[in-house]
Amino acid sequence: MPAKPRAALQLPTGTVTFLFSDIEGSTRLWETQYAAMQQALAHHDAIMRDAIEANNGYLIKTTGDGAHAVFAVAVDALAACLAAQRALKSRLGGELRIKSRMALHSGTAEQRDGDYYGPALNRAARLMAAGHGGQILVSLATKELVRNRLPGIALRDMGERRLKDLLQPERIYQVVAPDLPADFAPLKTLDTRPNNLPAQTTPFIGREKAICAVKETLSNANVRLLTLSGVGGTGKTRLALQAAADMVDEFEHGVYFVPLDALSDPALVLQAIAQALAVREAAGRSLREQLLGYLRDKQTLLVLDNFEQVIDAAPRVSELLTAAPRVKVLVTSREVLRLSGEMEYPVPPLSLPDPKRLPPLERLTQYEAVAIFIERAVAVKPAFTVTNENVSAVVEICQQLDGLPLAIELAAARVRVLPPQKMLMELSDRLSFLVGGARDLPARQKTLRSTIDWSYALLTGDEQRLFRRLAVFVGGCDLEALEAVCNVEKDLNVLEILESLVGKSLATQTEAHGEPRFAMLETIREYARDKLIAVGDEERVRARHRDYFLALAEEAEPKLMGAEQAEWLQRLEHEYENLRASLDWCLLEAASGGGLRLCGALQRFWWTRGHLSEGRQWCVRILGKAGAEERTQARAEALNAAGILTYYQGDYTAARSLHEESLAIWRELGDRRGMARSLNGLGNVALDKGDYSTARALHEDSLAIRRQLGDRGGMAGSLNNLGNVALDQGDYSAARALYEECLVIWRELGDRGGNATSLGNLANVAFEQGDYPAARTLAEESLAIRRGLSDRQKIADSLEGLAAVVAALGSSLRAARIWGVAQRLREEVGSPTSPNELPRYDRRVAAARVALGDDSAFDRAWQEGRALTLEQAIALTSEETVERP
Repeated sequence: MPAKPRAALQLPTGTVTFLFSDIEGSTRLWETQYAAMQQALAHHDAIMRDAIEANNGYLIKTTGDGAHAVFAVAVDALAACLAAQRALKSRLGGELRIKSRMALHSGTAEQRDGDYYGPALNRAARLMAAGHGGQILVSLATKELVRNRLPGIALRDMGERRLKDLLQPERIYQVVAPDLPADFAPLKTLDTRPNNLPAQTTPFIGREKAICAVKETLSNANVRLLTLSGVGGTGKTRLALQAAADMVDEFEHGVYFVPLDALSDPALVLQAIAQALAVREAAGRSLREQLLGYLRDKQTLLVLDNFEQVIDAAPRVSELLTAAPRVKVLVTSREVLRLSGEMEYPVPPLSLPDPKRLPPLERLTQYEAVAIFIERAVAVKPAFTVTNENVSAVVEICQQLDGLPLAIELAAARVRVLPPQKMLMELSDRLSFLVGGARDLPARQKTLRSTIDWSYALLTGDEQRLFRRLAVFVGGCDLEALEAVCNVEKDLNVLEILESLVGKSLATQTEAHGEPRFAMLETIREYARDKLIAVGDEERVRARHRDYFLALAEEAEPKLMGAEQAEWLQRLEHEYENLRASLDWCLLEAASGGGLRLCGALQRFWWTRGHLSEGRQWCVRILGKAGAEERTQARAEALNAAGILTYYQGDYTAARSLHEESLAIWRELGDRRGMARSLNGLGNVALDKGDYSTARALHEDSLAIRRQLGDRGGMAGSLNNLGNVALDQGDYSAARALYEECLVIWRELGDRGGNATSLGNLANVAFEQGDYPAARTLAEESLAIRRGLSDRQKIADSLEGLAAVVAALGSSLRAARIWGVAQRLREEVGSPTSPNELPRYDRRVAAARVALGDDSAFDRAWQEGRALTLEQAIALTSEETVERP
């Protein structure tokens, strides 16, 4: 389909509409029906050319088996698509019918040498890739321009979808015409498969060869592990993310990004993977076993980012791949993992022109390094353009920086105040001055360090001070934390300086829960940390960092049992990397009190969020520090925390020992509130071991103390636990009275989690007494609260209770499906049924199975349930029909 000479065309400017088209399945057709495809393509090309030109469009280029056109008026572009689709529908190319997918997107773009460049074109191409043969898709921008302009044509809202360019979601519309097909398979967007790939704020530029190489390697059935290697700042992470996004359709169970840049302990790698997959550890089963069991049958791609931080964890990756034969791992690292079967792809620098033989200005952006420099420079200075006067300097800057994306971005950010010619002089002088760094550093790392050093030298004294101190935060921080930790002398205008650092690409700004959050790229953070150590300020700033997050944890602790528990759990989760860094500093510093207090404050967060092993390990390490053996309140708090975490892991002997030691210290200190907590912990251990008399005595002692202290929240907990003892012993009247008493208290306190616990327990009592309607009402109310808290472990509890009710009312098949969903949820969060609840659970399932009288049908329904969504399971709980085999 030869286009008119583009240089001779008067192409439209300003806001234009781009049309992209592509023949569906063309690769397969060329391979299987070559001759027929030649004839069909000729018909297709003629149809596309006629439709474009007849509707005032300009054919810019052919794209193999498609077309790229531009229109000054959006409605003309839509008319061209409709004309082309109608013609393709009615005409055959020989005996081969072909289908073309088409997309329209409107925006501005740079026009050079008869072609267009810029993000708008990339967006149009990604939009087209989401469609199917015969389908016409339009973006929101185009929709607003064509709405109500073509009678009889409708625009079907396909929702806000994430395209595979990883930028912000795009609202997509499908063109519906009465004489064209209207029903197609789901759009091929990023959200069709499970994934947690983070959205990007800038477009992915170039790297076509690298993307193809990575995808081709990962598509090889014999490749399970691929490592993208290279120095910091070479673009490994962005390349991995884009390749993963492009391949999301190839992995049935999803693609998951696991950032490791905040970790320094190799032992935490499996925890990070499990967290990305929402896998929790279970009592009596290690997190490792839980994770490997979860992945065993999954077809999943894991993207492990910045593995050099935890290189000693490489054997864990090998173990994971052995246990999960359908899992593939894509790693980014400054060094290879050195594992059997590992494939390496050294990420090359961005492509560069020869500075001695510069191409014409209009062709410079075909070189990736220059394209990124221009894109980032325009972002900070929209009027920036490459001219005959500055082109040599731009190319030389990219050359001096070895084509490293991070270095180029840092340099381009200076365009706001320095023209490229001046920048080159500054950069060249600085690079010459810094030649001769450590001999064992790679050459590119020396260059990157030089770039950052140059940027650092351009900062004011106050900017340098805040830049250095920002390094103590891991995973970022909010403005309040920055002010408290970094403004030691109270003389810094923190917000103003932060804005400057963000503008100079030395810090990043995102938004979380409506508040700005600031962070550093890990390479820059390492550099800033070195500077902090060099000026002798590390100990003071890290201590302030520890103090701030200790105060945050201690503020959160009581609120995790009140009306704000969901918000505070989320806040602690958001700051968990900083809390880990604080615990790490507690291990390094001489004093032990801060670490003990932090362990005590975090215990509820740890067990609620499933960080059982990690929390226990922190407690053990800090309790074992020199000086931590002093029998203080802080030690007792940490012992109590370790006891609770150990109990939830099912290690009752260790839990009892820890609670007994904490109880002894509380008694020595005369701390009755602490005594009540330890007695409560010992009572739970006794109950789970089936020692009902001891459990009752311990909980009664705990309750008596709490009544005397007026500790209403503690009283509710003790009453609930006494209710559990009564329930397990079959004393339903006593259990009901105790649960109702604690429910009154939890409602007074606004403790939603406590309310849900009491309601769920009352549902158990009603069920055991045969009052199934009451059991259903109570369990449904409990479930609604737990859904609001996003507490999946407790949601599973509620579903199990509702399944028992459904079975008792005559619908065993539906009950089996609900139990199947609950089982899957428990596996995902790593929370099996507790030992004291297991007999009741087994009895209810067995009764439903016997009532149905068909084990095969029951098992099939159970497996069907494991594939249902939570919403589908909840709908099943409210159905009234009785199912029979």
